[in-house]
Amino acid sequence: MIVSEFDLVLRLVISIGCGMLIGNERKNRSKEAGIRTHIIICLGSCLMMIVSKYGFSDLIFADGAKYDPARIAAQVVSGIGFLGAGMILVKRQTISGLTTAAGMWATSGVGIAIGSGLLKLGIGTAACIVVVQWIFHLEFTRPQYHEVDVLNVVVEADKISLISTYLEKKSIRYEDLRVERLDNHLVCCELHVTITNNAEREAILMMITADEAIKKVEVVEG
Repeated sequence: MIVSEFDLVLRLVISIGCGMLIGNERKNRSKEAGIRTHIIICLGSCLMMIVSKYGFSDLIFADGAKYDPARIAAQVVSGIGFLGAGMILVKRQTISGLTTAAGMWATSGVGIAIGSGLLKLGIGTAACIVVVQWIFHLEFTRPQYHEVDVLNVVVEADKISLISTYLEKKSIRYEDLRVERLDNHLVCCELHVTITNNAEREAILMMITADEAIKKVEVVEG
């Protein structure tokens, strides 16, 4: 079957849309790999599959040589593992980034499917990835997080005790207090907090309204 270059470019455009769809969901959850990363992964995988499948047709017709169009696709699947590994972090016996890494790997598969001409399969898979992510982030599917996050609080130097008092009042577990002086009046306190539900996360962010001495509250996902 002869495929026009317009059809091939259309596949690239579709892969951009699918990568954007998946990446937007990750971006909305403040993950490291966002829209641009997923677009590039999906687009690059699509391009490499197109090259693998159609890029050597002139050589085949010239001397009758045979080739395996899956060889480049196999290298894409292996190579994307290096990117995914860079997204996985292990900190304080807590692993984060696994879902994002798996999503990047699946996004490369979407690009490969689109590049090979399986447009409905690629688009459907991209939609499934987003829907699955959305469903499993609904509150009823995970009533408890048990995440260990980093809490940074800028507070007046003589009011550090406010932080522990507030967290204990809200029954929020914390440990490893580290204090860094910012100036003569303010310090930045870093703690590791265990968040078990959305209410606790919101309570932490509302800490800034608990006392005028607390100037800034930031939660960095673990």
